[in-house]
Amino acid sequence: MVARTLTDKCPTWQIDFAEVGRRFAQLKLQPADLQKGGRHASFFDERLSYYSGLLSRMSQMAEEAFGPNGLIRKNWMKRQ
Repeated sequence: MVARTLTDKCPTWQIDFAEVGRRFAQLKLQPADLQKGGRHASFFDERLSYYSGLLSRMSQMAEEAFGPNGLIRKNWMKRQ
């Protein structure tokens, strides 16, 4: 779930779908289990909502921690 969300936020990273398929098989999951109406859809939706909210604040957190007035390290990051 996090990897899927991160691909939206960081397009230079991609999901290895072959590895995802292997992991799903180990866990005896089918992609349909996570889709609307699937066995684990509500859990997936809940986690996706949580991580999306967290990731939507990443830019703000990066600026606060590493921007021009960064609390951790000033000027380590800048907006593109």
